[in-house]
Amino acid sequence: MPPTDSPAVVPPNYDKIFKGYSYVAPSVLFTKNVISDEILKPAKQHDSTKLINCKINNSQFFQTYDIDLNEPILGDGTFSVCRRCVNLQTGKEYAVKIVSRKKDCSQEINLLRACQGHSNVVSLHDVIQDEAHTYLVLEYLKGGELFERIRKKSKFTESEASGILRKLVSAVSFMHSRGVVHRDLKPENLVFTSENDNAEIKVIDFGFARLKQEKESLHTPCFTLHYAAPEVLKGDPEGYDENCDLWSLGVILYTMLCGKAPFHARSRDENVSSIMGRIKEGDFNFNSPAWNGVSNEAKSVVRGLLTVNPSQRLRMNQLETNSWVQGSQNFISTPLMTPDILLETAAEKSLQTTFNAFHKAQREGFRLQDVLSAKLAQRRRMKKSSSDNNSTSSSSFTSEGSLKSGPKLSLDVKKTDGKKDTKGSSSEHKDIVFNFGENRVTEFLQTMSSSPLDPETVSPSNSVHAHKNSIDTKVVKKRQKKVYIQTRKSERIRRKQRQEIDLDPISSVPLSKNTRKRKVDESEASIESSASTSKRKKATVSSCRKTKKNKINR
Repeated sequence: MPPTDSPAVVPPNYDKIFKGYSYVAPSVLFTKNVISDEILKPAKQHDSTKLINCKINNSQFFQTYDIDLNEPILGDGTFSVCRRCVNLQTGKEYAVKIVSRKKDCSQEINLLRACQGHSNVVSLHDVIQDEAHTYLVLEYLKGGELFERIRKKSKFTESEASGILRKLVSAVSFMHSRGVVHRDLKPENLVFTSENDNAEIKVIDFGFARLKQEKESLHTPCFTLHYAAPEVLKGDPEGYDENCDLWSLGVILYTMLCGKAPFHARSRDENVSSIMGRIKEGDFNFNSPAWNGVSNEAKSVVRGLLTVNPSQRLRMNQLETNSWVQGSQNFISTPLMTPDILLETAAEKSLQTTFNAFHKAQREGFRLQDVLSAKLAQRRRMKKSSSDNNSTSSSSFTSEGSLKSGPKLSLDVKKTDGKKDTKGSSSEHKDIVFNFGENRVTEFLQTMSSSPLDPETVSPSNSVHAHKNSIDTKVVKKRQKKVYIQTRKSERIRRKQRQEIDLDPISSVPLSKNTRKRKVDESEASIESSASTSKRKKATVSSCRKTKKNKINR
């Protein structure tokens, strides 16, 4: 199928669709962003933008009404956006639903006009069209949606729930009498006129509404899942009728009385097909503690409305004569738990989180900005810079490695014992390639070459000077350790010998200086003789081992 609105292929009605932009959704066009600034208040205009700007400004709607794009939107959809507008002559506030001409909204307009005259149906004041959009000027409702209003209440009673349902039954009965089936009754489409206690509730949004002739059935699956009737979800060949609206009223009543929808998701893991299965089976109950204070009459109305078989469901004439719906009985004065549950319900919080994420752009003053300011672009720039740094460090490391592979390499490795020699440091470290701790350099040398290296020199200051890659750090460590231990042992023997001399009972007798010196010399001589004796023993053991090895080889 060839594209109809793409600039690659010019559509036949290009004069109405393509004016510099292939398609701009109303929710983007009539929101404060780059496109709206360019079209509505352009600073630098090119030819196509001038044409669009001229036609929008010459539109009859903008000549009669004004829109403040800095205000948050009232609602939006795929092809529409709802905003507050003000009549330039009277200063009266209205709500305007701006629908793209890509969608034919003539049926919605006609059905809404057919339902005018009822106090619980939103009023349509004007309809204006230009080359890009259709503007439905509606009554401005300030009281908020149904559940938002209940959530804010400190007390909500069964009598109030009955009054709300009574008004909704009246409005739906009025629509059905004119052959209009709403098909999308839900709390979001039930809005109050003001925040006053005596404010009226209005049914809005006739986008899914359909005109139904007598004995005619509907087949299009238009619904919002949690409020959809079973016959709509099943998709039976015989279709469905206006009774689908009564099922939706039953779901709304159930939620008003207990604070939770009857077919809400029981867990995050429950999928849509599971919820649809419970709706088709009518799987709901009154086991929640919130139902303890609800009368049996109210529960009976809920059961009658949430009956899976449409032919056995409560009819409109039965609702209009029901004593609980009409408020002709005494109600329980105990407040319902609905406001608290609506605040605490996890499903409602999840829904609110999704809603907030959907409209985060509008709430934060969404603007189409430069691509470079996007978080993804920033992360990519950071990644690129880090990779560049890595490549730079890698090249420097390679160059240092090439220095090592030269004919001579001078290393000065010092133990980091916390002592610093500040005198003449500049002259000493002038020609040093590395100046790290001994362990660090040892690890470095081991990674650079796997062949054993021979030590060149070991300085008294624990410095190792290597030439021609001939350093064996393991041998250096072993020799240092052997000499160090032997030195400690000799020193310990000398100290012990001195102590024995000092503790000698004869030493209590005062000795002359020459006599004491002679005894010390004799003790040192005995130490040296014992050391030489041990060396001779080791040499003898070594020669014996070699002789034994030679015999075995023979």
